[in-house]
Amino acid sequence: MENAAFDSCDEIRKDELSTEVKPDLEVTNGLELKRKVGLFSGVALIVGNMVGSGIFISPGGVLQRSGSVGLSLIMWAACGLLAIHQPGSLSYAELSTLIPKSGGEYSYLIDGLSPLHPFWGPLPAYLYSWISVLLLRPTTFAVGCSSCASYTIYPILASMGLCLGTETEDLLIKVTAHSGLITALNCYSVGWTIRFQNFFTVAKLVAIAVLIGCGIYQLSTGETQYLAQGFEGSTTEFGTIATAFYGGLWAYDGWYQDRGCVESAGYCSYICSGN
Repeated sequence: MENAAFDSCDEIRKDELSTEVKPDLEVTNGLELKRKVGLFSGVALIVGNMVGSGIFISPGGVLQRSGSVGLSLIMWAACGLLAIHQPGSLSYAELSTLIPKSGGEYSYLIDGLSPLHPFWGPLPAYLYSWISVLLLRPTTFAVGCSSCASYTIYPILASMGLCLGTETEDLLIKVTAHSGLITALNCYSVGWTIRFQNFFTVAKLVAIAVLIGCGIYQLSTGETQYLAQGFEGSTTEFGTIATAFYGGLWAYDGWYQDRGCVESAGYCSYICSGN
């Protein structure tokens, strides 16, 4: 099963490695790839994918469902170990070097299974692409948009001294999340979208650093009353522990985005070509 959009990537990569990089790269099928992503922007894009909104959403839920500080810390440590040592991360790293194509899981499935059978081989890739488009990606984007709207609306209302009802605030957040501002920005200009991405990636890392620094400062001043409670009040229900564990995994789910680092390394002459 041939796919010109993905198969052309091999020709592009060979041309980039063997010839001097030109201002515009013309693909044999008539498409043209414009270089809008620089080195910093490429790194910011990957970091932004790996460090998503989960880290700002999950902590409260994990602590609430765990019931204690001690158990919540164990949940976070277990989720981190699973994200680091799971075979999936190593498999993605290996597949990224063997199949340096855009498309992620679709490319891996289509290249790996298509030779087995003319119909059943490409079927998993086909099903995954539709499931990703219709279910996985939209739900992820919905959570991200809702989080962005919440962290935008609440500070604005607080700075203006407004106290709206719960239903009104929820409606305002939903309207903001569905406003399509990010979509409009992506449609308007790739350059401005990249600047937007870079700014918020840096802001996200700064916010995380500030939170960590504030926590360390509080501990250094003797504010350890919550840690002193240990495992007091820990839940013993398996279902609640499972949901707490899942909440932690949500913050770590960007591990599969590390394939972008390897793919970017394979196309370094494209990414580093300038803005």
